[in-house]
Amino acid sequence: MDGFSVVRARANGGYEFVDDDRRLAECLAEADGVSIYAIDTEFHRENTYYPKLGLVQVAWPGRLLLVDPLACSLNPLKPLLSSTAVALMHAGAQDLEILARTPGEVPTRMIDTQTAARFCGMSSPSLSNTLRRFLRIDLPKGDRMTNWLKRPLSPGQLDYAASDVRHLIPLWEALSHDLTSRGRLGWAKQECERMRLAGSPGRNPEEAWMRVKEARRLRGEALARAAAVAEWRERRAERLNILPRYVLSDLGVAALGQNPMRTKGDLATARGVNTGAMSNKTVTELLEVLRKIQDTPAKELPRVVAPKPRTQPSPAVKLVSSWLAQAAADISLDPPLVASISDVEDFLRGEPGAALASGWRFELFGAKALSIRSGEASVALGANGMLTLEERSGRPL
Repeated sequence: MDGFSVVRARANGGYEFVDDDRRLAECLAEADGVSIYAIDTEFHRENTYYPKLGLVQVAWPGRLLLVDPLACSLNPLKPLLSSTAVALMHAGAQDLEILARTPGEVPTRMIDTQTAARFCGMSSPSLSNTLRRFLRIDLPKGDRMTNWLKRPLSPGQLDYAASDVRHLIPLWEALSHDLTSRGRLGWAKQECERMRLAGSPGRNPEEAWMRVKEARRLRGEALARAAAVAEWRERRAERLNILPRYVLSDLGVAALGQNPMRTKGDLATARGVNTGAMSNKTVTELLEVLRKIQDTPAKELPRVVAPKPRTQPSPAVKLVSSWLAQAAADISLDPPLVASISDVEDFLRGEPGAALASGWRFELFGAKALSIRSGEASVALGANGMLTLEERSGRPL
């Protein structure tokens, strides 16, 4: 077909598989001016530093595209993503991360239907469960372990992928109606915008040592050496787009922290370090990192502070958390959506940016949580066995 290949699925499939730059641009030009669209991605990240994109699904009224990112550039998606149209996703945090990298644009406006469903009383709802509840639609079963990078993709894979976006627009219509009736539409939109802005925090190479259990037990110069090795490992893994453990094992990071080493022979004696699998360039880089940190006077070493051991939550945190869980459940809100234990700790400590300190969370729960901490209110066990918040008398028994 004049330089491009378009595979149309079965007549009842209702989608188009696009694997050509020109055809993708033609199709997406039809989306100009739409007010809402659905988007999803299929990817693998088992063996690479960054997710490896296998398929992108995009739908708007009357159109559903399955885009092959292995065959064409995703740049034509940018105008749609940067438009004022609302993007619909379900559990879209990882999709946002992927879009931020390829094509390098995230939606200007976004609704996450999983988040919205949690404001309707559902607990971490799957797309299948949400569609069943709100639209009485059963999705086709798919293979969770399917390989999205193989070509050609089977009709079953394409049908399954299309179903991830096909119903998101009517689903959002049903969800928004339910949210409006509950007076929670604004809360859901606030939370979706918070999710969109948070995006993917990325991984700071200077903090890579914190993800190495054995390294977190080290102190002083040993910890400084391990942190330097872990940072080098992270940067190299990112550069090569491979998992950090393929560069050097966690055990190797800790071993090189504990034992100063200067030669390839020294490296060969360290646990978790397989010099036979390393190129000469890799060995040279690693030895240079070790030499630099070992030749730096102790007082000039980068300050690496081991994390404090996790302690039991304070009585105030436990009390507020228990009340929050009860109060959220009482109004059919998914309790984990409101606050985690660490969220409560941050809020009661007055940490800037604490989730409970603003928006719908503070409106519903924050001020009352502060009254518990200040002693103005008390949490009591009601006659029905449920927790209740009461004005405190101040009279001890």
